[in-house]
Amino acid sequence: MAGLRDPSAEADDARLVPGVPTVLVAEREPLRGEYRNWAGPVLVDADRTRPAPAIRTLAEALARIPVLTDRLVGVLDAPDPGTLPQLPVALVRCEVADGVLLSGAARADLARLEAVCRAAELRLGEGGEGGPVVGAGPEHARGRALRRTAVGGDAVPVSWSPGPGRCPQALHWWSVLVRRLGVDADVAVARLGASVFRARVRERTAGHLLGTAVEASADDAVAYAALSAAVGVRAAVELPEVRHLVTPGGASAVLARGAETAPWEDAGWTTAWLAASAEREPELQQALTARAAPAGHAPRPWEPSADAPADVHALWSALQQCGFSVLSAPPGPAGHRGDTGGLR
Repeated sequence: MAGLRDPSAEADDARLVPGVPTVLVAEREPLRGEYRNWAGPVLVDADRTRPAPAIRTLAEALARIPVLTDRLVGVLDAPDPGTLPQLPVALVRCEVADGVLLSGAARADLARLEAVCRAAELRLGEGGEGGPVVGAGPEHARGRALRRTAVGGDAVPVSWSPGPGRCPQALHWWSVLVRRLGVDADVAVARLGASVFRARVRERTAGHLLGTAVEASADDAVAYAALSAAVGVRAAVELPEVRHLVTPGGASAVLARGAETAPWEDAGWTTAWLAASAEREPELQQALTARAAPAGHAPRPWEPSADAPADVHALWSALQQCGFSVLSAPPGPAGHRGDTGGLR
């Protein structure tokens, strides 16, 4: 706060995240002290805090999650797999103000990121229509927000069925849902515009909506819709009374852009699939922005009002300090998980 040189730079502690301020935390019983990254406000002048550079990669996002969820100086509960199964989908849970939040994804690290973003959204707003959208950097946050705008409008049905030539990830998650988990399901794919596809997975008999996704290709949409449905099915078994269920979407793919892959990793591996999806994300976001702008639903930076509770201001400041982005969210039907970015 005084602008002096940070003595933690001499500590040579690999656990500290470069670029994020640190504080010395002392505990009396047992007597000990250590430097920890600090997600609180760092004063520049009387009215502003110093935001950190935006997150660019998944590794940077994952390194900052422990800062936000530090048990002593953090602002959110840490998402943890605990005894939850990690196959066929990865599940993590954390505590929020009104209960338990359960998040699922293809991998545990992706599930943790989804959980932190959604937990922050619930704290910043009411978690319903029009609440803020949190992402690891502006592109991730914008992708999460824009996917919530993709409801209504003209939809042209597109034929999709599993078979040769389809994306391995779409085939994999469809197989997990209907074969491994034994769900009798149908999928309906529609084109909402240039480079915008929506997939909806429903239970065949009752017609219940199990998963929805909006992505840049039909295969990606089916993959995420089937993955979301699989997360919902497993959640119903593991934590049937969970208060908040978070299912995955393709916005996180942008954080894998440029990620190194092993020579044997093709599109059937998650990292390679995310990297390929990331190349299609700019075109998807451009198309969704064109759809959202006339209705006034284009995302824009969000910050709490002056009379918002102190813990809301503290969380918003912590997210800024860690390189996360907070955007406004359009109003939308929160009851449809896929139509709202996979949230219930």
